[in-house]
Amino acid sequence: MRPSNAATAIASLISEKDWQAQLCDLLEATGWSWVHVRAGRTQHGWRVPTSGPLAAGWPDLVAVSPVRGRIAFIECKAEGGRLAEAQRAVQAQLRDAGAEVYTWRPSDLPLAVEILQGGDMT
Repeated sequence: MRPSNAATAIASLISEKDWQAQLCDLLEATGWSWVHVRAGRTQHGWRVPTSGPLAAGWPDLVAVSPVRGRIAFIECKAEGGRLAEAQRAVQAQLRDAGAEVYTWRPSDLPLAVEILQGGDMT
């Protein structure tokens, strides 16, 4: 189901940070647990405490639903946001390993609800 023009216009006003917060609320409301590795300020500026070949493109959220027997990797983007090359590469590796991988924007809310409440839609 594609959102209406009005819904897309409203979605374009939501920041990536606010969208991620909404997705975290949705995950909890639908029985999922989640983790987000947040950046921290260092003497050299903001850094995310990750390392390894997947670090640069690691998804924003890792969500787990033991009841459903599912794990999902979710990249949150503002309506006009685009994936970086490192993010595309990590997503491809996760998909190749059989993982559920999603990039969701605010206009994807109905789809996100459907996927989180129902089955794997990859």
